[in-house]
Amino acid sequence: MISIPTPASLQRLLRGSLRRILRATDGRRMLGDVSAIQATDRWNCFHRFHETTDTLVRLYEEGGAGAEVNSYQTGGRMGSGRWVIREAQHIRSATADIVHPIRERFLDYKENPWHVVQWSAATPAAGIRCPLVVINDISDLDRYGTDGLVGKAVLAGFGENSFSDIRSRMETFARLGAAVVIAMTEVTNNRSALAWTKFGWGAVPQAHSSSRLVGLVVSQREGQRLRRLHYRHHGLTLHVKVDIRQYVGSHDVVSGIVRGADNPQDEVWAIAHDGEPGAMDNASGCASTVEIARVIEGLIAAGEMPRPRRTIRLLNAYECYGFFAYLERENRLQPPMAGVCIDTIGAKPKYCGGRLDWRATIPMSAGFVDWIGEKVLRSTLRQYPASGYRLHYGPFRSTADTLIGDPQYGYPCPWLTTSCQNEEEVTYDAYHSSADQVSLMSAAGMKACTAALASYLYYLADFGTREVLEIARSETARLAGELRSQRRRLDKDHAAYIQDAHEQSLCRLQRWLWGGDRQQTMRAFNELRREVAAEVKKVRRSAPPLSSSARARRIPRRTAVLSPTSENMPPPIARKMSVGFPSWALFWADGKRTIAQIARRVRSEQSGVLCPRGLRPPATVDVDRLVQYFEAHAEIDYVALPERSAMLTRRQLVADLHSLGVRPGMDLMVHSSLSAIGEVEGGAETVVAALAEAIGRSGTLLAPSFNHRAAQVYNRLTTPTTNGAIPDALWRHPRAWRSEHATHAVAAIGPKAQQYITDHLEAGVWAPESPIGQLIHGGGYLLALGATHWTTTAYHVAETSVPCGCLDPFGSIHRVVQDDGAVAEVWGLAFRNGGCPVEITPKLDDALDRRGLQRRGKVGNADCELVKGIDLWRVRREHLRNVCPTCRVRPGYSA
Repeated sequence: MISIPTPASLQRLLRGSLRRILRATDGRRMLGDVSAIQATDRWNCFHRFHETTDTLVRLYEEGGAGAEVNSYQTGGRMGSGRWVIREAQHIRSATADIVHPIRERFLDYKENPWHVVQWSAATPAAGIRCPLVVINDISDLDRYGTDGLVGKAVLAGFGENSFSDIRSRMETFARLGAAVVIAMTEVTNNRSALAWTKFGWGAVPQAHSSSRLVGLVVSQREGQRLRRLHYRHHGLTLHVKVDIRQYVGSHDVVSGIVRGADNPQDEVWAIAHDGEPGAMDNASGCASTVEIARVIEGLIAAGEMPRPRRTIRLLNAYECYGFFAYLERENRLQPPMAGVCIDTIGAKPKYCGGRLDWRATIPMSAGFVDWIGEKVLRSTLRQYPASGYRLHYGPFRSTADTLIGDPQYGYPCPWLTTSCQNEEEVTYDAYHSSADQVSLMSAAGMKACTAALASYLYYLADFGTREVLEIARSETARLAGELRSQRRRLDKDHAAYIQDAHEQSLCRLQRWLWGGDRQQTMRAFNELRREVAAEVKKVRRSAPPLSSSARARRIPRRTAVLSPTSENMPPPIARKMSVGFPSWALFWADGKRTIAQIARRVRSEQSGVLCPRGLRPPATVDVDRLVQYFEAHAEIDYVALPERSAMLTRRQLVADLHSLGVRPGMDLMVHSSLSAIGEVEGGAETVVAALAEAIGRSGTLLAPSFNHRAAQVYNRLTTPTTNGAIPDALWRHPRAWRSEHATHAVAAIGPKAQQYITDHLEAGVWAPESPIGQLIHGGGYLLALGATHWTTTAYHVAETSVPCGCLDPFGSIHRVVQDDGAVAEVWGLAFRNGGCPVEITPKLDDALDRRGLQRRGKVGNADCELVKGIDLWRVRREHLRNVCPTCRVRPGYSA
């Protein structure tokens, strides 16, 4: 394995904050929290899950952290693939009695809630009386006709070919008419334990949605006893009474919040699911997140650590369905920055073989989090050997939750667990069973896991530009080292895969930039890119050829968050997706790669490139199957999959821009809509490149880079614009300059870019000296590209020059990150608190058209308007000059 240099900032954390966090972390206190959480979650019932919410909120608040609760209705778009819990479930009671030829109760939910299969149907209020049938083997069903199980209770779970997996066999039992299924599933070395059993995960899958079964669970010991009684008495009659109500309800997402000092909007996440009945899986994760908040807030309050620059959000929710709903539905300016999945930790070493597993984030995500976490964990175990753990670092493994590592919509998310006993990933004996109790857990183990994770999260939440460059250099050393050490074994596809991984890490690291000279930082990043590119060029082996039909030359582009769940999609589509590719293969669909190119990335991933266990023999990828995989996703709107011939190229866009009247040497400000243009090869970056080419090297390209007060703290190095994909691509361009205005920044590329954006904050948003003001009075042009002049905010320059009384350029206080990294309060725009009485469109358009001052045309599919800035300025002034003096609309000042 390549030795990765430890950044100086991380060394300081390991010598300082980690030690303080270890001292403050209390394992026994966490075991008490586990018991409190499990006390309500163990009932596997939604109204009790809401009680768990109350417990978590209380624990976070008592620990000094903030707490938020977001609730989501059960139910939603069925058949869409979205992660939707179809309905809530309230289990009131469930009993099963033998009533003939003997009488005894052998099952009672109130004594052990694991007795009820999740998503079980109910019986009539009086219960049902039914004969018992024992199914020892699949072949036993041949003895029963079409209706052979009608009105019967089936005891299943014996023999090598048994029906113990009743989730996948639900439809079979329902089709044969069974009324009740009693599952006897073996729990390793725990013959008296009950296995946690479900008919579905977040709901009964659509493939079985018409099936209705009462589902119950017995232990291996009890199941074998029932079978013996059945044969001894030549049959048993049962009375089963199950009181369950399914309803439209809600499920909660609880956030514990360690608020960031400088930019609370930027967040680092830890996820740990509740709503499960076990102690280790998964009350342990929730107890850990509570302790993380408690320890960090306690050390901050004691003055032993400063508050981190950014917010740490600790999420507890129903596995996948809660986290994914929160990620998809809650508005935020940017996705989370990075984080971790905490799932099943704190096992006593004898139950997990002494293994503490750290599993890498999803393959196409930013890998620097993996080795940062590994270094923190190794240092923790050295400083606290009482845990009894040995660290095992392994490749990505999907727990479904870890799909939140989605590189486009989610965040890099490794996983910490003590769930496996050995390299074969055999889970601990009591996994998913009623034997999963707090007695299996170690206070020392919980302390080690939680202290390491608190340190990891604190480090990620706090670092800035200096740390970014340190980590970028270490990440480059890692990946360039992999290319050097494996050069003879790698082919060109593998090398491109490693280069992609490097680029993903660098792009993600730019989210942490905080102060400093952007151009200097970009030069440093580009030097690191060149270092990796030089190693890539040294790889000589050609990659195996892959077939590439016309269908495989299409470029899929993702249109939805995460990847779909097969539970909520029509079975034919689910079958089309089940062609041998993991669900996260979808994440390669970035709108820039063809399916054939994605096939090469998937092949490299499957070959184990960058896997801690090393390169495996070459994998083969069936491109036609991958085509089918993406076509199935397109059917449920997870990707757009246009025909290649229908996509617009850079060359076509440049030709359209020239036809419209865009010329070399122009200074041009663009307001745009990517969707109006149509499908573009390469997306927004291609449009920016086409615009820059159309105006040539002597022209300067500008775009709004506003956030419209969406940013609580404006950081021109990281804050996204809310003006759309094209302006966002422009300010992120390596040669772009961006102004410092807190709410209405402007970005520019070209020879006069720096001149345009300098002193924007001091000049005011639309003053003559502002970027837009300079453009207008310097002979520049305005292009509405798939937009209208209502969006070309240059008309505000005319309004402030009249002057109007409704815009105050220095009427509100905002916060910005300065070049030295300090956060300063600055004066900025107070916008009018009502509409302008003089309409903008179509009045402005009509006047410009009537006077022949603007050109209209198409760029791609987008309707466009090109006008000289000074002409628009003059027309707007004319429309306002007799109105502004008497207008009563005033600025909307904010506190």
